Formats: sequence, structure tokens, C-alpha cells
Amino acid sequence: MLVAALLAVVIASSTAVAEDTVVLNAPRAAPSRAKVMGRIVDYNGRELVLDIGGAEKRYPAEQVGNVETAWTPPQQAADELFARREFAAALAKYELALRGESRRWVQRRILAQMIWCLRNLDQYRRAGELFLALARDDPAMLYRSCLPLRWLPAQPAADLDKAAREWLASDAPVAVLLGASHLLATADRGQLLKKLEQVSTGKDPRLAALARALVWNATFASASPKQLSGWEDEIEAFPDEVRAGPYFALGRALAHHKQPERAALALLRVPLLYAEDGGLASVALFEAGRSLEQADQSAAAARVYRELIAEHPRSRPANEAQQRLDQVDAQSPARDTNN
Repeated sequence: MLVAALLAVVIASSTAVAEDTVVLNAPRAAPSRAKVMGRIVDYNGRELVLDIGGAEKRYPAEQVGNVETAWTPPQQAADELFARREFAAALAKYELALRGESRRWVQRRILAQMIWCLRNLDQYRRAGELFLALARDDPAMLYRSCLPLRWLPAQPAADLDKAAREWLASDAPVAVLLGASHLLATADRGQLLKKLEQVSTGKDPRLAALARALVWNATFASASPKQLSGWEDEIEAFPDEVRAGPYFALGRALAHHKQPERAALALLRVPLLYAEDGGLASVALFEAGRSLEQADQSAAAARVYRELIAEHPRSRPANEAQQRLDQVDAQSPARDTNN
């Protein structure tokens, strides 16, 4: 398999290695963040290993704020295309960069960016395969935020359905989580919810949080007001990097239970805090706009629709937002006359 072969590349030694810079999160009492320089030997979900003058220094991954290194020209070009949301072109450049990159920790970063591209292109089967390969290489999952779960239930295409069922049969909790998320719109929901409940009681708090939120996403129609409030409190205790999907699930639940203002607030957190997930952010913006309309805040809804169209012009929600915006604009003069 291409991915396995790429991940198995042996890091070549070099006689002239440029130094990397690691920006560390400073203790709360410190006024600024610290920088250390050396050669990054590895950077994964557990730790960063830095060679400083022949001696290795290890830093917990959560202490690392940022890394500065020499990216290859294809990777720089890919990052620029990604920033412009040209995901197909960025994906091609990342593939080129991956073939020319020998540093294993950089290979993982490139794979994570490829997964983001595939998610934004709605290519979830390949995104899932790449993520599971990435998780096998780094079980602590430094790039866990790109896990390609399905938060807006939809009947999967035949190839994705087949892959998701294979993931669901795995012993790896992350694969079970991934498979279940893509099958919740099928007739096997009861079995899937049991699988998710098992993951939600597992040792990894990030996977447990996501499993909990996927259960909410599938069962919110029967949730009580007390449960909805409890979900809001739970999300605040979830790890920051996995809150996008849970906020989306909460927003959908609140909208269903006729609490549009609270729904809009939850939904808008997705594009505000997790803009890299363009697919989910665009849907969240549209659903937030609809909630604001239901709350009789048409001006605010129009602003949200315009942001969606500007930020995600080629997305399906942008087309729907344009239709809603046309209707909101058409109704505005009548409302002003009546007032």
C-alpha cells in the first residue's frame, strides 16, 4: 500500500542539517514562551525529541506550542493553496511533498494536511484510510483533530459503506469510532450506538468525548432539557481539539428542541474556533443562519449567510445560503414598512 510504503521510509542521515526551532508553552507564571533550537528527531502525540549538540532532549507534546523548520518548496506551495481553500490543488502538492520528504515527523504533518484536504473534498473513504495509517504510525495521535468523522448523518456511498464496516470490525477504538460515525444513517443504528458506548468508556479521553457526542448526535430528538444542559457542560470539559463535532451536535440538538438562539451560539463556535474543518464549518454556518432566522434575527442571519458565501463559495451550503439570503433580503423591505 502506498501509504504504508511512504510511512516506512527510513530517515536518511545528512551531513548538513539545518536547525529547527521549537516554541514551548511557558508556565502560567512566565511572561513569555521559551524557544529551544536543535534538530527534531521525532515529534508525535506523546513527545518531541530534540537533538541539541548530540544530546537528546525530550518535551511532552502538550508543552510544544509550535515548531519552525525548513519546509520543502512543494509543501510551502501546498500550504498556500490550502490557505486559499484550493483543496484539490493543495492535495496534489502535498502528495508531491510527501514523496520528497525524508523526515518521518514531517511526513505525518503532510499526511494530516492531506486528510484535511480530502475531508473538504468530501472524500471520506480515503481520508479514513489515511488517518488510520497515521494513527498506526503515531498511536498517541498528535494530529487527532483531523479524524474524519461524519457529523451530519448521510447514507454512505457503496465504497465508503464497505470501508466503514471494515473499520467497525477492528479492535482499534479509533477505527470503531470512525466506522460508526459513517454508518449512523443506516439501519444498524442500535448496534452502532452500543459500539459507541463502549468507546465512550475507554481510556482515551479524546475518543471517549467524541463517542459521547456522536451518541448525542444520533439520539437528540428524545433528549430532555436537563440532558441538553448537561451536554453543554460536558463539552466545556472535553479536550479543546475535539470540540468542533460536539458543538455541531449540540447546535443541531438545540435547534431541534426550538432553542434557536442557543443553537446558533453553539453552531457558530465551529467556524470561529475550528475553521480548518471547512466542510463542517460551512454546514454549521448555514444551520446557524437558519436558527437566527427562526429567532427572528434576520439581519444577523443575513450576515452569517454572507460570511458563508464569502468563506466557502464553492460549497453546497453556500448555494443554499444564497437562496436563503435572497429570501431574507426580499422580506426585509416589507418588515421595515410594517414597522
